[in-house]
Amino acid sequence: MTFRIECTWEDAPDVRAPELAATWARLRLAVDDQVATLVKEKHSPQQVRESIDVSAYPLAEWLALNWWELSTSSHRPGHRGIDISGARDGFPWPALTLLSDRAQMWVRLTSSPQAHTRVSPIGSFEAVLERDDVLAEIARFIDATVRRLEDAAVTSTLLQEEWEAIRTTPDDVRTFTLAAAAWGEDPYDIDPARSEILIAADEQIGDLALLTDLARVVALDELPSAQDWLASAVRSIPETSAASKALHELPPVARVSSARPWQVGYEHARQLRAALGLPDTELAPVDEFVALGPTVDAPPVNIDALVRRHDSRIAATASEQALENITRARFIGARSIARQFTSPQASLSLLTTGSTYTDRLERAFAAEFLAPAAGVRELLEEDFSEESQARVASHLRVTPRVIEHQIENQIAA
Repeated sequence: MTFRIECTWEDAPDVRAPELAATWARLRLAVDDQVATLVKEKHSPQQVRESIDVSAYPLAEWLALNWWELSTSSHRPGHRGIDISGARDGFPWPALTLLSDRAQMWVRLTSSPQAHTRVSPIGSFEAVLERDDVLAEIARFIDATVRRLEDAAVTSTLLQEEWEAIRTTPDDVRTFTLAAAAWGEDPYDIDPARSEILIAADEQIGDLALLTDLARVVALDELPSAQDWLASAVRSIPETSAASKALHELPPVARVSSARPWQVGYEHARQLRAALGLPDTELAPVDEFVALGPTVDAPPVNIDALVRRHDSRIAATASEQALENITRARFIGARSIARQFTSPQASLSLLTTGSTYTDRLERAFAAEFLAPAAGVRELLEEDFSEESQARVASHLRVTPRVIEHQIENQIAA
C-alpha cells in the first residue's frame, strides 16, 4: 500500500500572502485507491472530486513542525497521532491522522464535516503502512513545497527555516530529538532538567529504539530508575544459541497492511504454522525459536519482557515469576516471535502491556500461534463447557482465557 501527496501547481493571482500564492495547488492525498481528499461541492452535491484547491504551504509547514513526533518509533500513552486538519489556515484539510508505531504508520481518515464554504469531505478509512515509506513521501512533499517557494523568490519562511534545521540535524542531536518527541517534549524547547534525564538515559542505554520504547510505559521523570533496570535486563538476556532454530529458515511473513491488528496477527500466525507444517491441534514449539531467561530484578510496571533479535534468532528476558508460569512464558515467547515483523529493524525492544497497534497485533498473533481457532474448534468437539475449554487449554499449554478469547473472537464470531 502506498501513501501519496500529489500536487499540481497552479497560479493564484488573487492570493496576497506570498508563501500561499507561490504554493497554490490542486492537491490529492491518497492511500492506494482510498482518497483522503474526496470532497463534494456544497452547492452542487452531485459534483464530487478527488482533490482540493489549496496552498500546499500550511500542510507542509504543519508536517515539518511535527516531523520528530511523526518519526519517533514510540509514544507516551494516550498519544493519538498527528491530525493533518491541524494545518488549518481556512483550507478544507481532511481529518487524516498519522500515528507512528515501531515500523508501522497507522493512517486513519474520519468523516468530519467542516465549516468550509465550498466543499465538504467524504468518506473514512484506516490503513497501516510501513513508517519509513510514509516519512519518505512526506519529506518529498515538503521538499517540493520548499523548492516552489525558492523558485518564486520567497525566503525566510517558518517552513524553510524548520526544514533546513531538520535536514541538517547531526546524528547525535537527531537521537535526542526523537527521544524527546517520544515523551511528547518539544526538542527545541525542553526544560533543561528533563533534557539532562534524556541525555543520561541515552548515554547509558545507547539504543534509540529501546530508549523510546520506555516512553510507552514510563513517565519521563521516572526514566532514571527504569534505565537502571533496563541496563541490568540487557545483561540478563540468554544467548540465542539456546534456541535451536532461526526464523530466517522460514518463508517471510506478509507485510502488515491492514488496519485491523487482530486480523493481521491471526493471519501471520497461520502463515508461520503453515510454514512449519504444524497441524492446528499440535503444540506450538515456542522454545525451539525463543530462548527465555529471567531478569535479576522485576521489570517496571507494564513491561512484560525485553526482546533481542540477533542473526534471525530471538531471545527474551522476563521476571522469574513470569517464566515460572509455563503458559505465561509461552505467551511471552510467542509475542517475541512477532517482533520479526512488527519491529524488524530493532535488535532490542520491550514487550509492554499497552494497547497500541503492535501490542494488539502481537497478542492476537500469540493467541493464534499457540491455540489456532481451527484447532480449538476441533479439540472442543462441540463441547464448549468450562471443563472442555480447560482440557484444550492444558493440551495446548495456554491459559483458559486464551481459549475463551479464541471462541469469542473467532469461533463464535
